[in-house]
Amino acid sequence: YAECGTQTQCIGVGATATGAQTAGIGHHIGPAFDLGTPLFTLAFGNQVTGTSSATQTIFVAAVTGAGTAVLGPITLVGDASFSITGGTCLTTNPVHGGAPCTITVAFNPTTPGAKAARIDIPLNPPAVGGISGRSVSLTGTGTAAPPAAAATSMTVRSDTPTPRNLAPFV
Repeated sequence: YAECGTQTQCIGVGATATGAQTAGIGHHIGPAFDLGTPLFTLAFGNQVTGTSSATQTIFVAAVTGAGTAVLGPITLVGDASFSITGGTCLTTNPVHGGAPCTITVAFNPTTPGAKAARIDIPLNPPAVGGISGRSVSLTGTGTAAPPAAAATSMTVRSDTPTPRNLAPFV
C-alpha cells in the first residue's frame, strides 16, 4: 500500500470489505488522502423530512504493518441529519486486516435541502508525517413530505326505493 509508506499502522475504508482492504493501493502520502479529506462518499439520495433512511455501512480494515491498527474516537462532523447508528468499529480495537470492522450510518433530515457531513476515523496514535486516519463523506437531500390527501365530500340520495316484483324469477 504505497500511500502508507513505512507506517506501522494504516487503515483503508470502503463501501465493501474488499474495498476497505485495497483502499490504499496506488495513492501517495499527503494531505489529499489524510483525515478530513474523504476518500469516498456515501450518498443517501432523497429522504422525506422526519423519516429515517435505511442504514449504509462503512468498512474499515488495517492495510499495513502487523495487519492491525488501533482506532481513536470515531466522530461525525457536519450536519446533524446524519447519525452513526452502530457497527463493530465502535467496540472492536484493534482492527485486523482480514476482518474489517463496520460503521453504520443513517440519514434523518428535519428540514428540506441538501445536507453534508463526514465521518472521521482516526488512528491512535496518529502517524507522524503520514496517514493519521481516514474520512468518508456523507450526502443526502431532505425533501418535503407529500401533501396530505384533501378531505372529499359525498352526497347520498335518500330516494324512496321502487318496489320490484321478483315472482317471475323464483
